[in-house]
Amino acid sequence: LTTQAPPTYTITEDKTIYAKWSINPYTLNLDPNGGDVTSNTITAEYGDTITLPTPIQEYTLTYQTNGGNTLLNEYSSYEFLGWYTEATNGEKREYNTMPALDETLYAHWDNTNAGITLAEPTKVGHTFEGWYEDSALSKKITQTELTLTKDTTIYAKWNINQYTITLDPTGGTVNPQTITDDYNTTVTLPTPTKTGYTFDGWYEDSSLTTKAPTTYTITEDKTIYAKWTVNQYTISLDAVGGTIGTTGLSKTTITEDFGTAIILPDPTQEYTITYETNGGNTLPQEYINFDFTGW
Repeated sequence: LTTQAPPTYTITEDKTIYAKWSINPYTLNLDPNGGDVTSNTITAEYGDTITLPTPIQEYTLTYQTNGGNTLLNEYSSYEFLGWYTEATNGEKREYNTMPALDETLYAHWDNTNAGITLAEPTKVGHTFEGWYEDSALSKKITQTELTLTKDTTIYAKWNINQYTITLDPTGGTVNPQTITDDYNTTVTLPTPTKTGYTFDGWYEDSSLTTKAPTTYTITEDKTIYAKWTVNQYTISLDAVGGTIGTTGLSKTTITEDFGTAIILPDPTQEYTITYETNGGNTLPQEYINFDFTGW
């Protein structure tokens, strides 16, 4: 095949002439049909060995927890079913060598197992209300599983919790006895009263070891306890002319803690009559005793 014959040939003898062929190149256009493929075309000569690429169709779900715990991204991955002659339906093509035609092939996908079960976040002091499509939290997502058709961010909505502080006056009185407010709200604790005692502060434990601030931040349901210091009181005793006990004093005091049992001493009142006889016989002294009738 070195000497080309003219297209208009003059016969002058018996002769065999031979056809010469050039191999045609063809192009396959690859439409990933929603996925991604490394190359959208394959161009090769007819019969050349080719490898149809495997596309991927995967979308990222990003959780915006709005102050909650961090959740890792999740992925909605479609299963590649093969290359087909139509975007839907059509005939499947599994070429290993270049066919003798230009052709567009479409990726087909199965999303049966591409669903993502939505995770539930947590946030201290709040209750999760649900996921929303938008940052303004106006479009609630009602389903618990999503199959994505694009990269998607969803947004958490929270309801703030309310907690109750229970005030245990430990024998005293307090008003109010409970305080209920939103998480992280700061409240001023009331001052309780108890007859015979001085208030020594609120404590976070019944053993009265951890003192609570008077300006208290509510973070959970909690009982706090009043601590008291017993007062001391003084009773002043005046025998009004008499004497008290063995002291020989007409006045004294008794100081003890509130509520302490005491015994009040009985005073005495006694006067002496002395006779001055001026030379007469001696007469013994006499005594006038007054009966104590009480304090």
